[in-house]
Amino acid sequence: MDNATPKLISVDEYNSSVRIWSTSTRRKMARNAPVASGKLLRSLTHKLKKIYGETSKITYSFERHGVFVHYGVGRGYIRVGNDVIPGRNLTGREKDSLLKRGDSKKDINKLKISYNNGEVKRTPNDWFDVEIRLGIGRLAEIAQSYYGDKAMQKILSRIDKITISKKL
Repeated sequence: MDNATPKLISVDEYNSSVRIWSTSTRRKMARNAPVASGKLLRSLTHKLKKIYGETSKITYSFERHGVFVHYGVGRGYIRVGNDVIPGRNLTGREKDSLLKRGDSKKDINKLKISYNNGEVKRTPNDWFDVEIRLGIGRLAEIAQSYYGDKAMQKILSRIDKITISKKL
């Protein structure tokens, strides 16, 4: 009988592929980062977490203000729905007066004050989510090939118990 067992992906090959994907995605995020944000660019890092030698988690981290840049908010601009408008959150004193009036804390935390007379000078800059959305398919293919091969290895290791063999 011909042994046509396909070459299966090893743990090292899987970890290497995931590392390459995460590094290239980090590089793409860095290209999308705002030019004026040198500190943000320097702070952009990624880490891989392994469980039993297999990469199981990818974490990207960066300066907190990167999220504000992403949403286009801060310094007098707020986000209402998907729009960025001039405005502010409620102050502590305003929240306290609404609490005394009987409004729920959950509803009060959602309230914002907008300035209708202001011109919007900011736009959101989707500099990191877009790269994850675009590359997640490739990461899924890497995981699918490795874990599919892992399942196939398990089946192949038990093939003798599944098949009936004649004894002569």
